[in-house]
Amino acid sequence: MEMDPVKLIAEEAMALADPSLRPALQDAILKGTFNVEVWIGVDDHLIRRISTVEARRDTIALHNAETNSAAPPGASDQGIVAISDRIVLNFHDFNSLVTIKPPNLRQTP
Repeated sequence: MEMDPVKLIAEEAMALADPSLRPALQDAILKGTFNVEVWIGVDDHLIRRISTVEARRDTIALHNAETNSAAPPGASDQGIVAISDRIVLNFHDFNSLVTIKPPNLRQTP
């Protein structure tokens, strides 16, 4: 399913608690791709797996980024950064008994 980036930006930006994050959200949507795959059980219709893959390329200023110094003479001060990640969530043992042990709350010095 393809989504309209302009509509997606408008809808998601309204959900952000911090309006200062809106430009970063817009950049992520316009400069990248985000794919979601969902596996659903045939008989029980339960979600078994959610897999996401996100990728984007961005041009950033390299000078002053790490060393707080100018680029060497003749060197470009721009760089292309490729960012990608994949998240896979597997779900199983639905309605199984779960025993949760509270953590030890002893304070360490």
